[in-house]
Amino acid sequence: MNLLETIATKIRHSKYLSKYNALWDSVRPLYNQFISQYGKKGLLRKINGTDNILVLPEFRGVAEVYETDVWHHFMANLQTNDRVVDVGSYIGLYAIAIGKRLNEEGKVYAFEPDPNNFKALESHIKLNQLENNVEAINLAVADKVSTVYFQSGRDSQSFVSNEYSEDLIPVNSVSLDNYFPTSKIDILKIDVEGYEEKVIQGATNLLSDKNRKPRLIYLEVHPFAWSNVGTNWDSLLNLLQSHNYKILTFNGDRPESITWWGEVFAQRLD
Repeated sequence: MNLLETIATKIRHSKYLSKYNALWDSVRPLYNQFISQYGKKGLLRKINGTDNILVLPEFRGVAEVYETDVWHHFMANLQTNDRVVDVGSYIGLYAIAIGKRLNEEGKVYAFEPDPNNFKALESHIKLNQLENNVEAINLAVADKVSTVYFQSGRDSQSFVSNEYSEDLIPVNSVSLDNYFPTSKIDILKIDVEGYEEKVIQGATNLLSDKNRKPRLIYLEVHPFAWSNVGTNWDSLLNLLQSHNYKILTFNGDRPESITWWGEVFAQRLD
């Protein structure tokens, strides 16, 4: 957070002024308008104490402490020439931080199907001057090339469905095997609100090729959503094990089952 925002926040939450809610409600529209103009070139956020990232003014509320276990593990295992696939990139915090660490041989492929989030992703890539290192791709990733239905929203909780309803919008989907038929992928990150297994099913050829398969797969798991797409822990675990991966928590444990929302990673054994 920059100095101006820090001062404004301290004033807003000061002992003597914090109780005047009506005053702040009247001032807030002017402050928002000012910040929108002031932050046209981006507002600086230091994510997890390590990564300076410029964000659009409308995303100034993004948490600066963000998935710390995953973040630090990921960045510690990243190599400067890696090719990284970020499935469900949201507004690009990971993609930007990864892109800043890569050399001219490295690349981030950031997939984001939500139209609003995708616009923010593109803007954040430009604000952080990473057009050469990060490619934004407005597609869903699934088990095949098709059309899926998407609940759009300007947050990280949007989801994909195979079934149409009036509150969903159609988006094109692609499989990783189709998009990367011959390319090597070093690290794969998946955050797709329950669609994790579908993404992996669409990467059968990639994960079967010892010369191309990622050494690490980071998964945000959503057991509460698995029943909607026919997934369970055993099917996800068996699928990854069939491609010679072991699943670990960030404590180093091998979970026997997962019934909670959270993050795990898969490490290749071959």
